[in-house]
Amino acid sequence: MGTFLHTRRFLGYHGARFRDASVVLEDEGKCAGLVPAAIDPRDETCIITHPGSTFGGLLTTSHARVADVEHMIDLVLSHYRNQGFRRLTYKSIPTLFHALPTQLDVYSLWRKGGQLTRCDLWNTIRLGEPRRHSKGHKWSLNKARKLDVQVDARKDDSSYQAFHHLLETCLAERHAAKPVHSNEEVRTLRDLFPDAIMLWMAHASDGELLATTWIFGHGQRAWHAQYIASSPRGRDQCAVDLLLETVIVEAESQGVRWFSFGACTEDGGRALNEGLYNFKASFGGGSSVQQFFEFELASSSHVRLV
Repeated sequence: MGTFLHTRRFLGYHGARFRDASVVLEDEGKCAGLVPAAIDPRDETCIITHPGSTFGGLLTTSHARVADVEHMIDLVLSHYRNQGFRRLTYKSIPTLFHALPTQLDVYSLWRKGGQLTRCDLWNTIRLGEPRRHSKGHKWSLNKARKLDVQVDARKDDSSYQAFHHLLETCLAERHAAKPVHSNEEVRTLRDLFPDAIMLWMAHASDGELLATTWIFGHGQRAWHAQYIASSPRGRDQCAVDLLLETVIVEAESQGVRWFSFGACTEDGGRALNEGLYNFKASFGGGSSVQQFFEFELASSSHVRLV
């Protein structure tokens, strides 16, 4: 279930931004499970698994049974309760990132009274199977190719600087938002995970940057588009269509099982960005969900020992 997002190397790059509260569970001196977690910087009475990662939760081996997972969750809840925390926010790991699909943690959370507080809808593609592109996507690909849009992967500092500038501009203009990662942080992560983090770019025939996507590669399990950005000219030339299609085909050629566009929901999952969802769906994929649970730790009434 674990990915490089759960490693100390990844979580540690945040520095002092988060106060670590991770838990290791042992069985006869051997690691049986762990929970990457930190204190919510907005509420010191709350634990999140993990505020610095897209997804978190209990990591176990493939040998863990239902009773094992439920016992581990009991131990984790008791530990945080004894530490004086009042709430736990649990960010589940979508199954496409699992080495072996298992949702014993989600089932156990529900059994023990965890409240589902958020559900994000993700656009995903099962690679290695036929995809049915929408007519609009086919038209956009043809337009981008006729305009000689060029797509490739790059690692140099100047490309990363151009990527982050385009990302900042795009988010500010279209969403009045800022990137979660600074320019320095994206380059730090590139250096920490040179085989997992990839920057893909689309350029016009005259060399102008049109669109970019920052990809997190989770081995053969999945490639995930962490950021996607386009300039106005890039949108006019349908550069994002060709950019993402090229990345998807490359992932498939490398034997990767899934491609993830990430979430298309807002407001804690309650609002669906239908335009964004339909655009991503035009590539011929399906959908997955990420569930968030909360436990009120101040009262033991939400925990049922089995």
